[in-house]
Amino acid sequence: MSTAQQLQPLDIGAFASEFGEHERSPESIEDFASLCTDKGLGLSLTAMGCGTFWQMTQPLESYVIACVAKTIAASGVSADAITHILFSTSDHKLRHLAPDFARTVLERLGLVNCVPLLVSLQQCASSLTALDHAHQLFADPRVSHVVVVTFDFVVEDRERIQSFALFGDAVTSCMVTRTEAPRLSLLAFGVDVDFSGFLGKDDFMSRKRVALGTMEQVLGRCETKLGEIQRCFSTNFYKPVAMFNANICGVARNQLYIETLATRAHCGNCDWMINLMHCEAQGGLVPGKYLIQSFAPGFFACGLLEAAGG
Repeated sequence: MSTAQQLQPLDIGAFASEFGEHERSPESIEDFASLCTDKGLGLSLTAMGCGTFWQMTQPLESYVIACVAKTIAASGVSADAITHILFSTSDHKLRHLAPDFARTVLERLGLVNCVPLLVSLQQCASSLTALDHAHQLFADPRVSHVVVVTFDFVVEDRERIQSFALFGDAVTSCMVTRTEAPRLSLLAFGVDVDFSGFLGKDDFMSRKRVALGTMEQVLGRCETKLGEIQRCFSTNFYKPVAMFNANICGVARNQLYIETLATRAHCGNCDWMINLMHCEAQGGLVPGKYLIQSFAPGFFACGLLEAAGG
């Protein structure tokens, strides 16, 4: 279990996102009805909380560059002051990355003093591990600004419909920076593995055990009770699945925040950040503590955030 190391206050901000050009309904997927039957979906996707998803049609780099450019602009930080950029994605997307992916992104954005790093192999939990690693980099006093970039996308359209979620495409990014007065900070982080789930042989009890154990350690480090949490930004699985996962963790219905499910679907390891941004846009994050979560086959990750007043 890892913990965010904050030798001095760090702020997470300048959030940005890109979703592609095409907003589509699930019914636009070829053989939609038979795919739903094959996946054992007895309810309509509308009843499961899904309305539309967004599709990327251009090279991934173009969306990543556009997204990170927004984060850099919003942060007010010059590109040459950024020391690291951490990319994260689900395992099965790695083979679709262009050989010169990092070089193209850094060159186009003018990140001339920036060390790139890719975090993966934890499926949808990869982005939370990337956020934690970004914080660990600040143990080096020379580090002042780190960009975290998450992305997930679907190559074969038929793979968008799964038994647990409808998949969309997305890129999200944020900036972690040193500051004397952080507006949003990471207090604690944890990730753990359920090896039976990693092998596709998990069950309800093994999933519950890894989720509860990880959350208890994260909350315990900050002497925080679950009832003190304002919102829990989680994974955009079908609503019944998401509600079931929240229930096994003890997260109340009014704490769970998956409001982007209806229009963005499940965007892999981007979901928690998409939901956080949506909440902020709907009126901001009130002062208090928030959970960020990611469920994945064989993994569970969560972090505890604190939003300051003012």
